[in-house]
Amino acid sequence: MERRGMLKGIGALATAGALGGRTMAQAETKGDKNLNLAESYLTAWQKKDLRGIGEHLHPDVHFKAPMSETTGKEAFLVASERIFPILQSLTERYTFASGDRVVAIYDFNCAAPIGVCRTAELITFKDGLISGVELFFDARPFAQLAKS
Repeated sequence: MERRGMLKGIGALATAGALGGRTMAQAETKGDKNLNLAESYLTAWQKKDLRGIGEHLHPDVHFKAPMSETTGKEAFLVASERIFPILQSLTERYTFASGDRVVAIYDFNCAAPIGVCRTAELITFKDGLISGVELFFDARPFAQLAKS
């Protein structure tokens, strides 16, 4: 086998491994579906629609943020409801998907003294539901609010 053919074969194997044995079209289709689900989930957050948020969650959803970590749909919803009073709006900046994961970049606009909290959210899907949420943001304003 010539070198170029061998490198193509290695590239195909690496790509198949990265896609979990799926074709590129299958991965894009799954990513598109999950992107739509994530958009619907974020819309529920924009509306402070607890029921709408809950409809997207897997019963064993795992949530991780700089200041807390929970497991289970009920715990997630309780924490969500606690944040509603300070949430003024959520402004999506960018979302993108790759297979079972979606990354959403948004401004979580909060009441004073917090203000704009620029946030990245890694959303993982399982069986069409959100099974994992990991938030990345500067937690210092929230920590100061908790102290007061």
